[in-house]
Amino acid sequence: MVSSRNYFFDVLRILSVVMVIISHYSYMFDTSTVLTFPRTYLTAGIGRLGVSFFFMISGALAYLSLTKYDMREFYRRRLFSVLVPYNIVYFFMGVLLLILSTVFLYPANPLADIGQGHRSIFAIFPSMLGFDHYLRGVYGINTAVLTGEWFIGCILLMYAVTPFIYRAMVRYPVWTMLAAIAVSVVTYDKGIANPYWSAQVRISDFTFGMLLIHHKAWFSRYRYPLAVAGLALIAAGTIWATQHQVSVRSILFPLKPMELVFAVAFLSLLLIVYPLIHPLFKHDAVRSVMMSLASRAYIIMLLQHVVIIFISVNIDMSTLNATSAIMWFVIALLATERLSALVKPLAVKCEKALLGWRVFSKQ
Repeated sequence: MVSSRNYFFDVLRILSVVMVIISHYSYMFDTSTVLTFPRTYLTAGIGRLGVSFFFMISGALAYLSLTKYDMREFYRRRLFSVLVPYNIVYFFMGVLLLILSTVFLYPANPLADIGQGHRSIFAIFPSMLGFDHYLRGVYGINTAVLTGEWFIGCILLMYAVTPFIYRAMVRYPVWTMLAAIAVSVVTYDKGIANPYWSAQVRISDFTFGMLLIHHKAWFSRYRYPLAVAGLALIAAGTIWATQHQVSVRSILFPLKPMELVFAVAFLSLLLIVYPLIHPLFKHDAVRSVMMSLASRAYIIMLLQHVVIIFISVNIDMSTLNATSAIMWFVIALLATERLSALVKPLAVKCEKALLGWRVFSKQ
């Protein structure tokens, strides 16, 4: 019998991770004289879409969390679920790179910098709070970056206002979504380093995830008309890019609030594809693998950047042919997945200990 559980967000997590990894890996071929395909077709675009999906997933799960917990418990659980794995990955990889540095290269390890006196121990505090790459990427502050994921600080800022968005969504869903879009457009500031990384600009992606859950019956009922509209929009964007001789990526995946429109279009296509995939979950082996990968998606996202950079600085990727490039990509995937399997149990234990500490202290 096919499982009645909806695994859509699990599938979307895995897909998003793969898209981000492909995009980040492809950046390593920007100077290649052998392969032009990665930088021409794979960098930026699909990775940007994967990040948009991640924000939507976060919004959807935050909505569900607030249906079960009060505001205080919501903040506690969200904070632990983000910062505990983040810190474990940060220090785990920092120590691992210190060990490997006797044989291999790595461009920057904050723990090594602190040990050598190049950085103060206090420089690591923004990292422990999850804001290292957010502060560097958005505001140009020289922080002790290792995992290189700006969305951590971004999502923490979003969680700070989530209960208020939730209350507005329950009462006025459409107006709340429109307000979020307005905030994204108005706060988009080209004067900062990466304006599309700021929390206030990405709040529309996050809010759409909440809207998707709030009106899940509506999205399910009208998924076919939505998919047709989404496909038409994607086709129109592609045709427009071709006629104006600009890259399709710059139209379908722009680094500005307009990207939400196309992200929703692609999501609408996934909503009609998912029912074809769902029967696979009746197989225990498939279900087990997919659930395991989905549960580690966040940790994999944290690890993949370090793994890819580690590979890129220890081999000359500019000389790789297609076969070698694919081989190293598979190695990057396997290494990231295996590292996540090592880190996940420790993260789970630490989260459970912190969540249970308050209960124990009251007894």
